Amino acid sequence: MNVHAGYSITHNSNRCKTCLECVAICPFNAITVSDGKWEYNQDICAGCGLCVEHCPNNALELIIDESKPKPLDIAQLL
Repeated sequence: MNVHAGYSITHNSNRCKTCLECVAICPFNAITVSDGKWEYNQDICAGCGLCVEHCPNNALELIIDESKPKPLDIAQLL
């Protein structure tokens, strides 16, 4: 069972060069490319952000996903 971080990603198709870095790095297989089309499965994405960190074209961004548990904000705990 995966624990969601409360985040999902957005994809900017204008910036994406379909380099497949995000596909290769995603440990949850939430991103696929089929027939040159980028696809994202929000349900299995844990919101870890690895794809965002490794995208050389800044085509991905983490967003708070209202359909998932609220993200932990450590700054509020201190």
